[in-house]
Formats: sequence, C-alpha cells, structure tokens
Amino acid sequence: MAVVILGSLLAAHVTAASEQDRSQVSTLAAKVQEVTGDAVELAFVDQGSTGAQAAQDAEVHYMPLAVVKLPGIRSGSENAPQAIASA
Repeated sequence: MAVVILGSLLAAHVTAASEQDRSQVSTLAAKVQEVTGDAVELAFVDQGSTGAQAAQDAEVHYMPLAVVKLPGIRSGSENAPQAIASA
C-alpha cells in the first residue's frame, strides 16, 4: 500500500501473507509512478521493504527508498505503515 503524507491512498498491491514485502517493491513503485505521472521522488518505507534488491527495484522507477524507524517498536507485530510515497 502506498499513501501520500496526509494518508490518501495512491496505490495498493495485494498478495498472499506468505509473500515478502520487499519482493513487491517494483510492482508498487510502478503503480505509484503511474498514478502520479512520475512525480514521486522519494518513498519512505518500513524495515520490511529494505534490502539491496528492493532499493534497486525502486531505483528503476526513479524512486529511492528512505527507511523510517518508528520509536518504541521492537517487533513486527505493531501496525506500522508499509510504504509512504512523497510527491
């Protein structure tokens, strides 16, 4: 899921729970750039969307990733945002 800073939905890509978040970066980045007319220059992501391949997949769509660590979260069980795109 990708939202703008104020929370409006830009794009969503639904997969099985067994799929890795980072393997979906390319598909979601392409959808975001499509709906925004390639206006997004940076994507803020949680740690589930990190790694060399995820970063490379986002760069193909001219959208570098910036990892956001929320204070106080120690495990993945809390509800953290998956991806936030900034236009």
